[in-house]
Amino acid sequence: MTLTLQVIGAALAALFGLVAAGVFAYIVLHHDPGTPRMREISSAIQEGAMAFISREYRTAAVVLVMVTLIITLWLKQ
Repeated sequence: MTLTLQVIGAALAALFGLVAAGVFAYIVLHHDPGTPRMREISSAIQEGAMAFISREYRTAAVVLVMVTLIITLWLKQ
């Protein structure tokens, strides 16, 4: 199999994945959001998820800066 065929195959797989994600998003977004209690629970879950991901990004940023400093100092030697 040539590299060109592999690149075309990868591009087609990526395109298929994007189309599938779009179809799934369309299906989910066009369903009834549920009862007021379900929406309240959904909002609480979303709030918790956003707090978690914010904390994850801060932690990743700190680790990234530390690793960058360590590599920079190590390469200067």
